[in-house]
Amino acid sequence: MPSHVEQLAVFSVMSILVTLFAWIYVRDPQQRVAWWMFGWIAVLIHFAARVLWSYALVPAAWTIFLKTSMLAIAGMSFHLSVSEVFSTRKMRTAFLALVGFPVLLYLTLEMWAPGLRVVFPVLLLISLAAIVFLSMRHHGRGFFFYSVLTPVALYSAWALRESAAGNIEAGRVFFLSIFFIVAAMLYYRKFHRISPGVVTTAVSLFFWGMTFPLEYIFYPGNAALAIENALLGLPQYQLSNFSPGARPR
Repeated sequence: MPSHVEQLAVFSVMSILVTLFAWIYVRDPQQRVAWWMFGWIAVLIHFAARVLWSYALVPAAWTIFLKTSMLAIAGMSFHLSVSEVFSTRKMRTAFLALVGFPVLLYLTLEMWAPGLRVVFPVLLLISLAAIVFLSMRHHGRGFFFYSVLTPVALYSAWALRESAAGNIEAGRVFFLSIFFIVAAMLYYRKFHRISPGVVTTAVSLFFWGMTFPLEYIFYPGNAALAIENALLGLPQYQLSNFSPGARPR
């Protein structure tokens, strides 16, 4: 497990990063900068949850939930910062209601009501259908729409199948990864130039999103995580439910 010093060091770096984006927003109060700042605030809370737990200030279950849900919120914020589809207040409200709420409800029920298995594929389907419908209305049925839709559809079909079969962890892995991956594609499309800043940001977002499914595939029974969760005092069903996706990052 990371030492207190290491956790505080990471938290301090994230605090500086959030402060930097807050300063940028004050100087240039654009909506996309605000969403970018919100994303890093969520990442900061993600790391803060572990620091607070290490000092016995937050219960174990809330620590896991905050770490997981804040990553999802960060991914959605980064997505909204570069999305053409959700660039207006009306469309952002639709996104938060039809996508954001089902995602957070999925993570909440997985943490505290995993027995309600029939609900999880329904929540997945609602969020996916909303994204596809709203994106199609904006982009039409052009090349860009299908170039993004095809890999996302294949990935979401897997998540739906697994979730319907009772593997609700697959839905969490999907939600934690897809917003980062799509944000990477949209970021490059928005700026569309080969420069150190654009390439580094797009590649970083993409691989950040890919860590979740790759870890799920290659490290399904990570021993270090199981030990950490055991030390957190989580019940046995949560040791299996939260194996790869909720791993501290």
